[in-house]
Amino acid sequence: MGMTLQELHHYNPTLAKLATKTELTYDEQIELKRLLALVENEEKEKISTFEKGKRLEDLVKYMFEITEVFSYISNGNTSSNEIDLTLIMNQSGRLLRNFVIPKCMPERIIVECKNYKTEVETKYANLFANLVVQSNADMGLFVSTHGLSGHGKRFWKDGVAAIHKFNLLHRNTDCERIILDVTLDDIELAINNGKTVYDMIMQLVVKMEGDVTKEVTYQSHEKSGMIKWE
Repeated sequence: MGMTLQELHHYNPTLAKLATKTELTYDEQIELKRLLALVENEEKEKISTFEKGKRLEDLVKYMFEITEVFSYISNGNTSSNEIDLTLIMNQSGRLLRNFVIPKCMPERIIVECKNYKTEVETKYANLFANLVVQSNADMGLFVSTHGLSGHGKRFWKDGVAAIHKFNLLHRNTDCERIILDVTLDDIELAINNGKTVYDMIMQLVVKMEGDVTKEVTYQSHEKSGMIKWE
């Protein structure tokens, strides 16, 4: 059984403040809005594809950085793919597990950022699904400006469906994993409402759980050490 808030305050007063933090501070919200504006207004600037991706990554990184319970590694690699961002919960985060941090948020998360002008194609969702498995991550956040292909549709070969199938296959297993499709609209909503990344994650998990309970069919097979969704 974990500490009570009173015990945590006696043990570490600074940590106790984080245990009750459910909203952004004024300064945090201002900075997040600045980073968000850099992503939203980039079409007016002549910047490289690399810089576009970095702006989105910086936004996501800051959302987790201000929680003070995650450390991060940028641009890590597996044997075949690059990971944009790896988030590792620190000791403070583990102590706060019974307080502000939702149970659905694991200790290891990988993030893929796609700053494209249009919806992201299914093949990138498939690649990320394999990356989550290969890196042994508990959660994957697929962050994109316009979302994956298939939003609001029932086409099971679209990117959204690929994520739903992955989550359906991996739910209620000994090695449960989850991928969340995060759009710029999701991030903007959390920022405008003054909510932390914890709230955004919880909302997306609830939405995902509703999606995967719908009747779907799925099939998987291995090819060259990878999983491919049909």
